[in-house]
Amino acid sequence: MADLKCFDVAIIGAGPAGMSAALECCRNDLSVVVFDEQGRAGGEIFRQPPHPSVQVNSPACRLYPFGDVLVRKAEAESRIDWRFRQTVWGIFPDEDRIRVCTNKTTVLARKTLVATGAYEMPVAFPGWTLPGVMGVGAIQTLLRSQNVLLGRRFVLAGSHPLLILVADMLLAAGAEIQEVAIARSRPRFREILDGLLAVPGNVPIFKETASSLYKLTKARVSIRFGRIMVEARGNEEGLTHVTLSDCDRDWIPSGAHRVFETDILGTGFGSLPSTELCRQIGCATQWDSRNGGWIVKHDGFQRTTVRNVYVAGEPAGIRGAASARTEGELAGLMIVQDLIPQRRNDRLIRRNLSQTKRNRKFSDRVAKFFQPNMRALSDLASDGTVICRCEDVKRSAVTKFLERNSHTTSINSVKLACRTGMGFCQGRYCHHTLAQILSNATSQPVERCGEFTARVPIKPISARNLSDV
Repeated sequence: MADLKCFDVAIIGAGPAGMSAALECCRNDLSVVVFDEQGRAGGEIFRQPPHPSVQVNSPACRLYPFGDVLVRKAEAESRIDWRFRQTVWGIFPDEDRIRVCTNKTTVLARKTLVATGAYEMPVAFPGWTLPGVMGVGAIQTLLRSQNVLLGRRFVLAGSHPLLILVADMLLAAGAEIQEVAIARSRPRFREILDGLLAVPGNVPIFKETASSLYKLTKARVSIRFGRIMVEARGNEEGLTHVTLSDCDRDWIPSGAHRVFETDILGTGFGSLPSTELCRQIGCATQWDSRNGGWIVKHDGFQRTTVRNVYVAGEPAGIRGAASARTEGELAGLMIVQDLIPQRRNDRLIRRNLSQTKRNRKFSDRVAKFFQPNMRALSDLASDGTVICRCEDVKRSAVTKFLERNSHTTSINSVKLACRTGMGFCQGRYCHHTLAQILSNATSQPVERCGEFTARVPIKPISARNLSDV
């Protein structure tokens, strides 16, 4: 095998966390390589057009004004070795370094930062696999990066504030918004008051959301609290009808249904942290239901339990772009200090920790207000509903296994018996649903069910990619 190129720092993910860490490391003359599956820096939140000649700011820059400056600084930093359109499928200890393997190359790094962001939370319910049923984040991405409007009539359902922002974007693009259904009940006065306490320092986010609500109200778009999707129906061409039901404060459908003839159903219940790489190399995780479920454990300075591996952004908890940026900066500062002990930046670290704490206060309030009811969501799937799309496993198969094996308490045991989580996505689509089903059946907390073991490769690759390992 040819000698591998070695960097001081390898960063996986070019979102706000990865960009901030890369800039911090470059300022201290460390050699940095950044891997990302997209064609440009920005991550999902600040996704850029595919060609640098097209200068269009992401709408998220209005929510997070630092975004445009951060992207421009990162793209202008010539010392960063950008490796775009590359999928990292595994990271491995290699003596005192980390071996980073992608679908195109393999490198070594003295320190590695995992800043892989998050992915939309899928929800299994009858008809969710039909073409035309998709996450609101995917709808937003296609619209803002490719100017693709997937249909004319849209129903949006979920519990996340992104529903309002996407509805506003669709309205501006000429779509018909038939309804925005928000599963949680209308907020109480105390909840509104608690939300107002988060306004200072986060005015752009509240301003943008208020503006979107005003435009939707002015256009007479129906926005209903206490309503959830219960079924999608269609034919060989895709979605044709969506059924929404009124629900109580526990998100239990009441039976009062309304059926919409529509083109697209967008669901939005939040995000799940992308922890696969960290779990694959052996990093410890911990359960945090409010911030995404299983998140990567770190020491408060972004160091994981695996030597030379750091984490920042959503894998350490779903807290938004502002927190991701400060965590990335902190990870960069700590990497510099760990590699060059004489370059201590105690003042910058203290300032960063203080800012991170303020950001988390805001994100914790948002998470509390919009936290999905996972038990109710898992109950939407009927016996005939596919819960594992990769292996075509229906809920009835899991239910029957658990009835015959009442001693089963581990999600990996269900995986071995039913093949849930054994497909290409390795459980990204079914883990949270299966864990809740197991929790309900065994009357144990979800965190006691455990999580799927992450296997190499964590994403599909061709066999020839394994030749250089």
